[in-house]
Amino acid sequence: MPTIRVRAELSAQELLRAAKKLSPDELDKFVTDVKALEVQRQMSRLSPKEKALLARINEGLPKALRTRYYALVEKRRAETLSKREYRELLRLTDEVEKLQVERVKLMVKLSRLRNTSLERLTEELPIKTPSHE
Repeated sequence: MPTIRVRAELSAQELLRAAKKLSPDELDKFVTDVKALEVQRQMSRLSPKEKALLARINEGLPKALRTRYYALVEKRRAETLSKREYRELLRLTDEVEKLQVERVKLMVKLSRLRNTSLERLTEELPIKTPSHE
């Protein structure tokens, strides 16, 4: 479908009425774009300290640790884990848990800095959910 550019000022209500006319795929794309705009605006309002904390929160597990940990988890599921690998998995699990505790501490620190709850923090900022796969 061709797109025509028109400069217009629309109220939020008019914009919503226009969005109702979009196809399901177009609406999904529009919602995704609006959410990205919201995140961009939120990020621009963060202090350098808040940005640094958010970056650390979203780091995730180091690649080598994540790769080995999930390989061992998969072997455990397949019931092909040796005793040595089991001990390694226990050690790596402790390491993963320590990193997750540190992540939560950083989230608490950021929520206090922003004077908000953890729940609200995760709603307002692009905090990634840790991957378990």
